[in-house]
Amino acid sequence: MSSKSFASDYFVTREAFRQAAGNAGSVLFDLPLNKYGPNGEKLTIDIAWLGSKQPSHVLLHLSGVHGVEGFVGSAIQCRVLSNPPPLPDDHALMFVHTVNPWGMAWIRRFNENNVDLNRNFIAEGEQYAGAPAGYAKLDPLLNPKHVPRALDLFLVRCVFSILRYGFANLKETIACGQYDYPQGLFFGGKQLEASSRLLSDWLREHLTCAERIAAIDIHSGLGKFGEAVLFVSGNHGLTEYSILKENYGEAVQPLSKEGVACSISGMFMEGLTHLFETRML
Repeated sequence: MSSKSFASDYFVTREAFRQAAGNAGSVLFDLPLNKYGPNGEKLTIDIAWLGSKQPSHVLLHLSGVHGVEGFVGSAIQCRVLSNPPPLPDDHALMFVHTVNPWGMAWIRRFNENNVDLNRNFIAEGEQYAGAPAGYAKLDPLLNPKHVPRALDLFLVRCVFSILRYGFANLKETIACGQYDYPQGLFFGGKQLEASSRLLSDWLREHLTCAERIAAIDIHSGLGKFGEAVLFVSGNHGLTEYSILKENYGEAVQPLSKEGVACSISGMFMEGLTHLFETRML
């Protein structure tokens, strides 16, 4: 994919996506978020629907759960829409453009409430509370009260923490998700966020007839530069994992601290599994 596929502005990518979707013959939907861009612009989650209007099988392709990472997802979506694949009569392909439009418009990973939407889907009956053991000790380092100064020895303290706790353990503690420090990193929120609820409600309404639903959630910034990784959550059994491994080889990795990622609480994909239960692949 060439650099021409990418843009540096949410509103440019949105227009490119909608144009590509229209050219591909998609049905377009826009879900308005009651938040605004840097210059007061309206923000929306945009959806392009290709294929059957009453599908038995659906593939969801999501971008921008982590707002600023939406530029990669948008570029992929526009490229596929420029030459969409043929679909069986009872299948549909749906592109969800920018689940976190506020984050993409403001060039942030989190949303307007400092919530990481990929930590925001807590199972029904569970509480938005808790943090990994050890997070409290790391919070002053991760969330300082002022911009780090030379005398704070910030980098030295980071190296010391890695040596003390081990990189894998430190990564798991920091990144798996926490619900007690609203100003901290990887904060999962205190309730289901507006954009998460907006998209969930739309999907619940429009995919009632689907018997099988699969989803691909595009992220960036993990692993080696320029290499794709297909992370598989714990929702998939050994048989499903083996099939993916057979087809996609070493690109397939589990979400665990032994790999380049880590196990995550409140994942967006978990939210989809809760939403569609046995229909979700």
